Amino acid sequence: MAKPGKTEKPRANEAKLKDDIVKMKFLENQLGLAQQQLIEFDRALQELAFTKNALEEMKKLPGKKETLVPIGSGMLAPSSMEKPSTVLTDVGAGVMIEKPIEEALKTLNEREKRLSDDLMKLQTQVLAVEQQYKQLASLVQSEVGDNLHVL
Repeated sequence: MAKPGKTEKPRANEAKLKDDIVKMKFLENQLGLAQQQLIEFDRALQELAFTKNALEEMKKLPGKKETLVPIGSGMLAPSSMEKPSTVLTDVGAGVMIEKPIEEALKTLNEREKRLSDDLMKLQTQVLAVEQQYKQLASLVQSEVGDNLHVL
């Protein structure tokens, strides 16, 4: 008859190993989602930089100027533009308001700051999840090394 301690310990180790592997998979998924969010933050920040640059260039326009206007799906339409003093700004829920260019630039700077702050928070979270993953991977590796029969 087998001793109770000898059969229970491998089963307990096997259950812990399986639990740790499930946790690792969960952390991998979290990291994948976070990486996608980081890409989206980067795109949003690039778009803000492009828009701010366009507004700065618009302020320099002398009188009437021929230009191309993006109409979507990679299409541009020729247009002429008087020196603009205002732009329409999306304030949410599909509502647009007219703002002077300087005020629009201020709005974009505020958006950029919020995005940058949120990006830094996300990067901190990613580092924490990566650290948890590494610790768990090390633990699993030691469990597998100690209990090869569990696999």
